[in-house]
Amino acid sequence: MSTKKIIQIIAVTFLIIAVILLVPNTNWQKSSSVLGFISLVCGTLGSIISIFVPTTYTYNFKEDNWANDSNGFTLYIKAKKHGLGNSPQVQTFLKDGLMYQEVGVSSNHDEKGNVTIGANSLFSGKVVIS
Repeated sequence: MSTKKIIQIIAVTFLIIAVILLVPNTNWQKSSSVLGFISLVCGTLGSIISIFVPTTYTYNFKEDNWANDSNGFTLYIKAKKHGLGNSPQVQTFLKDGLMYQEVGVSSNHDEKGNVTIGANSLFSGKVVIS
């Protein structure tokens, strides 16, 4: 488990404790007290959801996944599929037996975040988008 995930889990744990401790101490007749409680609950729920939101997308591909075009070969990954916004960072790796080696290929994205990867030759590997 990553350090980031551990810190998120610890923070959510403290938020849940705060919600539990605040229930008997909230003045349910005062709107500011109720709004503060609701805000804490919403923040806690948002933090819990953030633990499960992916921060990377990995696409494993084979040679037959490439499309042939006038400049060579391309892979196309829609923003809707990777779900990481309109300015993704892209790394491409060539599969060499059981190992992966990062390779220098052209990659770009449009204003919506759709990713296009171009190469001069076919190969199997994976693309990691973050």
